[in-house]
Amino acid sequence: MTPMADGAPNGYLIATFSGIDYSFRYKAARMPAHFQIAIHTDDVINTDDTSSLVALANIFAGSSESRVRMRVRRHGDWVTMAQTTQIWPPYQAAYDRDQAMTDIPYENLPDPKPAPHIWQANLPADLPNGVHILEVEAIDMLGRKTVAYA
Repeated sequence: MTPMADGAPNGYLIATFSGIDYSFRYKAARMPAHFQIAIHTDDVINTDDTSSLVALANIFAGSSESRVRMRVRRHGDWVTMAQTTQIWPPYQAAYDRDQAMTDIPYENLPDPKPAPHIWQANLPADLPNGVHILEVEAIDMLGRKTVAYA
């Protein structure tokens, strides 16, 4: 993978035109076309107070017109996620590991950059112990729905 400094995977936009109408879709390099969202939470959480924990969704071609929501399957209703501008934590972690290495045979990763295409929401309170599936749904400015799971 060659992630970009804003946390999105390396890729490109595919634009389609029909007269004055247009649409576009992000295409992550070497990934299936449906890969439009990356989800981040802590891998292991303390279930004493899960409502203080944040889930993040990186919507690769997200904009202020995107509507994003999430749910933990079988544990509550859909929750609206708020758009934020921040550094994507997995990219920051990769950057930090890269900076800690010496004598590397390649150029370091670019400095992390805050991204405006990240949404966040708190996890539901009182999740029981166990493995859970987090589902994120994004509807773009053209009304197209994309879903991702983590």
